[in-house]
Amino acid sequence: MAHGVLGSVKMTAACCCLIAAAVACGDPTASGAGIGGVPPPGETVMNEAVKDIGLVCDMKVLEKSIELTYELSNRSPRDIYALDLIPSIDLETKKAVLNYNLMHVNWRNSGALYVLKGIPAPPPHKRIGHYIIPQASKLEPNGVSKRTVSLPLPLREQNPYYLPLDVKEADEAKVDRIVFAMHVVRDTLEGFKVEGTELGPDIFYVRAKHLLVEREEIACRIDLKSLPVFKYKETFPRL
Repeated sequence: MAHGVLGSVKMTAACCCLIAAAVACGDPTASGAGIGGVPPPGETVMNEAVKDIGLVCDMKVLEKSIELTYELSNRSPRDIYALDLIPSIDLETKKAVLNYNLMHVNWRNSGALYVLKGIPAPPPHKRIGHYIIPQASKLEPNGVSKRTVSLPLPLREQNPYYLPLDVKEADEAKVDRIVFAMHVVRDTLEGFKVEGTELGPDIFYVRAKHLLVEREEIACRIDLKSLPVFKYKETFPRL
């Protein structure tokens, strides 16, 4: 069952290590952003309701995974950019490749599983040189982007800054719904810059002076039967 907009508020183990290292070292496969003025991990950044961007989502529960299909539509008169693509590293070619399933996922004590295609929250209480900023999909006015991502079963928390969770070393909880969220930005942001990439004709690096706090969040909700979710025992950014 597809649900509409809630509102605006807001690899393998080796690949994860390479991404984290790239961010720390300023590798061009992960766009950098200054950390000044960034809210603490987990703090919600409030924005006005997104009225000119549409998001609907649906899911299919398979034997070993949940497939989430989302459709983002641009109803505004200007271009928008969805921060929904975090590259991983091809270990053979050492080049960046798109990994549609690399995203932030966390359990909420309300019983929801929060799934974010956007700027992932960094580890709490740890200093990092640069944030992981996803590459962006461009949507022109009246443009539509439809993609499918996969969540492995059993469900588990994940974040590009962390190694994949070993369920044998995790705590277990329950969820009965998925809140699927995306970060989007507009070309009207102060200091906005956009550059093409080798990842595709409609995939871009985007930058802005206050990108980390002025990105907008749009979300949809999907209800499901109660399922177990495994979560990190260590400190983890739960949004």
